[in-house]
Amino acid sequence: MIWFDMMVIPTDAPHPENSCAFLDYFVRTAPCKVTRRMTDW
Repeated sequence: MIWFDMMVIPTDAPHPENSCAFLDYFVRTAPCKVTRRMTDW
């Protein structure tokens, strides 16, 4: 079985700048680094 997760910003998002800021925060936090090490991703 193959799967993937994705986070996207809809083209009609009311505040795309805030969405980008959230995604940047989400992928740069310490828990994400731990998850990357655990999953080798």
